[in-house]
Amino acid sequence: MRAYAKAIEADGDEVVKRYLESRRAFQETADFDADLRKSDQAYWPHLFLSLGALLGIIVLSVIVISLVHNRPSGDNSELHVPDKIHRDLSPKNLQVPNFAVKKREQTAEKLLLKIVGVDKTWLKIAIDGQSAREYRLKSGDLLELEASSGYNLLIGNAAGVQITLNGKPVKILGKSGQVVNLQLP
Repeated sequence: MRAYAKAIEADGDEVVKRYLESRRAFQETADFDADLRKSDQAYWPHLFLSLGALLGIIVLSVIVISLVHNRPSGDNSELHVPDKIHRDLSPKNLQVPNFAVKKREQTAEKLLLKIVGVDKTWLKIAIDGQSAREYRLKSGDLLELEASSGYNLLIGNAAGVQITLNGKPVKILGKSGQVVNLQLP
């Protein structure tokens, strides 16, 4: 390069200096391109890892929300109470219970159960060891049921109902908002 610079009557030191600067700039650009290609290759695994973590968080959130939503709570302010309470308790209309039902011997005397709503609550009642049915009561609602051998009651708010069996009051042990299970008689 110095010989060529001398042939065209240019400063040889200046030509070498500019060549070295140009070469250094070219090398920096090549190094930057190589780093860029490496980061492009690392992009996809990081993207998939991030998407997997996001999907895991979403699934976990859905599970937690469904568990919290399905859990009975002491707060009965969100209970929906139907305008009319269903009294058709024939076996074809009953649902499968979620709690154990003890079978009792059949007696000749009919058992009349009266439940008066004092506060918002829900009930799950199995009659004569059959499948259970759910009810939602509010203050002032009356539910009358008849059985041959007995009842199994799951009450969502122990202080939300007053119960009489054949005209005699039934004591419910529990506080407001507490879930209790009763076997009558």
